[in-house]
Order: sequence, then C-alpha cells, then structure tokens
Amino acid sequence: ELYIRGVNAGGYLIQEGWMCPTKSNGQNIIDQKTMISVLQERFSPEQVSNLLNAYEANWWTSEDFDNVKAKGLNTIRLPFWYKNLEDSEGEITNFSKLDWFIDECDERDIYVILDLHGAYGSQNGRDHSGDTSGINLFDSAENRSKTINLWLEISSRYKERNIVAGYDLLNEPEGNSGTTGPIQWVFYREMCQAIRDNGDEHILFLEGVWEASSMPQADAFPFSNIVYEFHEYDWPISNLGTEEGFPLHKEFVDTKISNYQEADFQIPIIIGEFNVFSNVSAWEYTLSEYEKAKIGWIFWTYKVKNYESNWGLYYGVQDLEEADVSLDSYDEILRKWSLMKTSESFILNETL
Repeated sequence: ELYIRGVNAGGYLIQEGWMCPTKSNGQNIIDQKTMISVLQERFSPEQVSNLLNAYEANWWTSEDFDNVKAKGLNTIRLPFWYKNLEDSEGEITNFSKLDWFIDECDERDIYVILDLHGAYGSQNGRDHSGDTSGINLFDSAENRSKTINLWLEISSRYKERNIVAGYDLLNEPEGNSGTTGPIQWVFYREMCQAIRDNGDEHILFLEGVWEASSMPQADAFPFSNIVYEFHEYDWPISNLGTEEGFPLHKEFVDTKISNYQEADFQIPIIIGEFNVFSNVSAWEYTLSEYEKAKIGWIFWTYKVKNYESNWGLYYGVQDLEEADVSLDSYDEILRKWSLMKTSESFILNETL
C-alpha cells in the first residue's frame, strides 16, 4: 500500500490571480489566457516567452523539491493546462517543463500526479482552468477530441515512468451544471479507453464535483487502476477561529467521510485538494480522520503570495513585489518575476 500525503504545485504552470504575484492594471489577473494576451499585445513573442520562462523558473526550483521531501510528503500534484504543452503551431511537443519536473521528483523518490487543470475549451470556466471565457469542452466534439489527443501524447511520453503516480484527467469538471454527472462519466470512459488502448496502465484519477454522489459505482469504468478523487473546501469556516469553527468543520469532515464509506466504491479515494484555512485544530482533525479512513490527501498549495496565509506551506514576504503585466515595463516584469524563488521571497509557514 502507498498512502498519498502530498501537496499541489499550484501557480507554477498556470497562474491564479489571488495567489500568484501578478496583476493587470492594479487588479488580480482574470486568468492565464488573458494575462498572456496582454503580454502579447505589448511585447514580442521572444519577450513573452522570456517573461513566462522567468516566472516559472523562479516560482519552482530544485530547492522546492527538497523542501517537499524534507517535510515528509511523498507526492506532488502538478497542475497544468493544454497551452503549456503546445508549440507555436499548436502541436503537443513542448514537454520540457514536465520532463524536468518529473525527473526532479524521480531523483528524490517523490511521486508526481499530472493534473490537467485546463482542458481545451475549459471544463469549468474558472480562472484556475486558465480560461474564464466559457465552458466549451463537453459540448464540443473538437475540444473533446483534442483533449483525448493531449492525454495520448502525454501517455506516449510517460507510460514507462513509474515515478508518475498517474493522470488526473480533468480538474473540477463542473461543466455547465456545476457538478459531475453522466456527461462527464461518458467522457471519462472515452479518455480511459484511449489511454488503456495506448498500452498505459498508470492510475487514472477521476474527479467528482463535489459530493460522493457525483460519481457512479466503480463498475461504470471497467478499467484497472482507477481512483476516485474529491476536493473539499469548507468555505463557511474560512473566517472562523478554532473555538467557533472547529465543531462545524468536524461535522463537515465526518459527513464527507461517512458519505464516501456509504458509497462503498470498492476503489481507493484521495482528496486531491483541500485547505482548512487558519483553524489549526481543524487541520489536525482533518488529517487524522483522512488517515483513519485510509483516504490519501494532497493539500492546496505549496506557496502563495499572501503574507501569513495558511493557503501555502510557504507564504510571501510582507513587501513582495507583484508584476503588473499591463503597466510595468518588460524589464520590470522580468525583474519582479525573477525574485520569486522560495528561499528569497517566501517564508515557511510554521503553523502548517
């Protein structure tokens, strides 16, 4: 048995304005697609590439893998979107960042879960999918086909890499209904079949949004190595202290675990994202109960810009400079994004 205890590499390959050091006209960026469009309007293709490479090369470095290992974690979930892998012609050939990340994990015996946070057309229209312009995955045969092809290209490259724990096929696939249901189940089967037909037996993580009832019994997916994944955010307690918030969160966790147990899926379950905000007692209870129930966990996230925020294992220094992609010069954006190394501009969150 492998018990997953992990962290998300949030904000690395796909930025979210609330947690990443990037603004546009003084406001948090809308999404990655819009941010890149602003840069493309202002700078040459080479400059845009240089800026994005500078951000990524500093947001996550070799020392961050060492930090994860030192904290006793055994897994990193790596969010990415389709644009990360496309070359200038739109072909899926740009694997350099994933190659590097997987190799660094391999050196340290840290498993990596490849998590498609943003599919073609977007599976949820959220900023964390990289595109807030609409939800155009499930109703588009073209976007579904391109997403399957994306996973086939990934599978062909990594199907022999044992340090890759598996593929998280779609992050939070809400669709237009705001939940996971038959539309997503059918698409899951198509993706699973394509990957298995490619001779790849990696674990396939299938997400249900947001309850146990959003996923069918496991026999709906007649494939080996299937894991169900859920994300848990108890938003009502996000601003409550320990004394007031703990009993409410205890009820939340107990109910979730009870629902998973009653569903009796007969396959493993992991919590691929969660956060318990500033409630230390609730953190302790949550991790303890997950482990008792043999539910693996991966918290969100490794680092955030927000000073003293429990969203990150590391949080930004108090005077962290944020790049403004609409107002700052090329040199200023490059300078600010080059200061994002964890050891230089972030502080270990001793609470977590």
